[in-house]
Amino acid sequence: MRISLKNISFIFFVLFALALFFYSPRYLILTTLPVKSDVVVLLLGSINKERAEEAYRLISEGYAGTLFVPAQKKNFNISDNANLSHYIKKLSKQNWLTPKRENRPNYQFQENTHLEMIAAKSMMDSSNFTSAIFVSSPYHLRRIKIIADKVFIGKAYQLSFIPSYHVEKDEPLWWVSRNAVAMVVSEYLKIAWFLLYGPFCQEENPWKRQLAKPK
Repeated sequence: MRISLKNISFIFFVLFALALFFYSPRYLILTTLPVKSDVVVLLLGSINKERAEEAYRLISEGYAGTLFVPAQKKNFNISDNANLSHYIKKLSKQNWLTPKRENRPNYQFQENTHLEMIAAKSMMDSSNFTSAIFVSSPYHLRRIKIIADKVFIGKAYQLSFIPSYHVEKDEPLWWVSRNAVAMVVSEYLKIAWFLLYGPFCQEENPWKRQLAKPK
């Protein structure tokens, strides 16, 4: 029995698609070593406890002396540790926080993380900071790096990306979890959406009037 070239091509396509699906989380997980920086930037999301605690750990261990939370237009200095600690504890109990948007058409379609990154750059530039450690959940970091490559231009920035918790790239049977599959699919859709609209965006700060320099 002869197998046609068309059938062989179809089989290879299916195998390739399955390989992409099973190994797709590997691409999303991005981790760099933390280096001493000007600021730790905490990016918020649906669950903030682990993110907030990791950001506080990095500051406590001396990796940076300042914390920026661009979604809430917050900044703290390690010298004000009492207020910083209180804020971290409060933030750890808050979920599903999204950045506020100005009522301007060009900011209505941009993804929340993109807005946070634009605001983070503005806060850093206002403080003459050129190095930062970004903290978010592990499966979000690849998208954050892609956005950072577009937003952080104009000067030499040193950026690190640290997950809020550790996951194995070769985590077995991730695809049997409905939540895991939803998360992976969501990340790829958001990456695709950013790559689609990104070239048409003029990078500016959507909260420029509201941001202040850290004390």
